[in-house]
Amino acid sequence: MIFWGVLIGVLLFDQLVKWLVRSNMVIGESIPVIENIFHFTYVENPGAAFGMMAHKTGFFVLFTIIIIGIMFYLYRKQPNKKSLMSVALGLVISGALGNLIDRIMKS
Repeated sequence: MIFWGVLIGVLLFDQLVKWLVRSNMVIGESIPVIENIFHFTYVENPGAAFGMMAHKTGFFVLFTIIIIGIMFYLYRKQPNKKSLMSVALGLVISGALGNLIDRIMKS
């Protein structure tokens, strides 16, 4: 249950925050939380880290699906489902699913 709780909870939170940003901000807008230290800024990245391989959506969708499959396999094979590994896999998979949803919705 820890794995599924983390996965679903983080994925829902991720999608809620992204929806709130898209609904209330324009691209490039920045909202200071702590002036000159921490700002929320709305930017979009059509690629991987630092914009690498921008607009290669098909590749990233396929790659993400493969990685998610591997992560689910690793979760199923671990003997202790209540371990910190379950939390870590839930976090990684929820992030990957959030990115996958974003890529599919943009294409």
